[in-house]
Amino acid sequence: MFYFIIFSILALFALLEMVVMPGKTRKAAYIALSVGFIIMGSLRWHTGNDWKPYFNFFTTFTTDNPYFLIAMEPGFTQFVKFLRFFSNNFTFYLTVLSILTIGIKAAFFYEYAGAVFLAAILYWGTNLSDIIAVRQSLAISLCLLSTHFIILKKPWYFVIMVFIAAQIHITSYIFIFSYFVYHARWSVGYKVFFLFLSLAIGSLSVSQNLLQIVVDYTPSGIGLDRLNDKAQSYMESGNEVNYGNNLSKTQRLIAAIFKRAILLPIFFYFQEKLTIYEDKYKGFLNLYTFGNILFFLVIDFLTLQRIASYFYIFEILLFCILFVNVRSKSIWLIIIIGYSLFKLISIIVNAQHLLVPYIWIFSDNLDRYVY
Repeated sequence: MFYFIIFSILALFALLEMVVMPGKTRKAAYIALSVGFIIMGSLRWHTGNDWKPYFNFFTTFTTDNPYFLIAMEPGFTQFVKFLRFFSNNFTFYLTVLSILTIGIKAAFFYEYAGAVFLAAILYWGTNLSDIIAVRQSLAISLCLLSTHFIILKKPWYFVIMVFIAAQIHITSYIFIFSYFVYHARWSVGYKVFFLFLSLAIGSLSVSQNLLQIVVDYTPSGIGLDRLNDKAQSYMESGNEVNYGNNLSKTQRLIAAIFKRAILLPIFFYFQEKLTIYEDKYKGFLNLYTFGNILFFLVIDFLTLQRIASYFYIFEILLFCILFVNVRSKSIWLIIIIGYSLFKLISIIVNAQHLLVPYIWIFSDNLDRYVY
């Protein structure tokens, strides 16, 4: 019920933004909502995935034990080491993590989404607004921030940001292609061709050979040796790593195609029809398409599919820019809210044992089985 109450509040704000909301009120309300997300992420307890490993890593961290220096990426290890200088309280860690992860995304949406409360409800529906953030959530936020430098055409700032993100989660290196992808002048036909090509490669299990190339040719240094290790582990695990997902590869492929067969044609249709933020829309659509291409390429490796997560965030921006441009805003508002609700329900159903009820540090009962 908690998650749906928040959703209802966000839906109300999205409606008010469409009808009437003064600029100053809009900004203040958006900041208040963002701070609310940060508070929810900071004060949670036994809520969310991977609670136990992060809790143990932070609360027992010591530089005297070599395990802590190799268990996580070097940047994340230094991040934890810095925070431990001030406190070993896990809520303190969650607070800093939430401020960075949620704050960066909230600021980016305010700058580029146009319809900020629509972005907020999509953010809640697709990611629970990162109130259950892990280190990849922070890495995705840093990569999203690097997109700001892509837009400004400052490649070195972009590279630095991606490098920092990769020190938090090694999979962030995939985002280095984004500078070229964003500025590429890809026609709809070009995007469709590569989507079908990636689908064919993924369905034929060619990705096994591609991953072997990564293992064979990834050099050591600046954290890339960890990338090699991860690629090797993905090859060894393959579809055995399913985190409770009992669907076969064919079933997962059909489900993935069905979802994308609805959204991508809509986004493609509007590629040449927008007048507001049209250049940004094309760039974000390039990135979103690239993420889906990556998804199909690694369909054999459920764990490796997380590399596509860096590009799914642009779905939020695409919806918001569409909304700003279309005339029938009432219809689109209903569609987008309905889509966000469907995504939220999917999250709750699939991770109910980790999310329901939402437990925070002031709850009477803090017990829940976590892993």
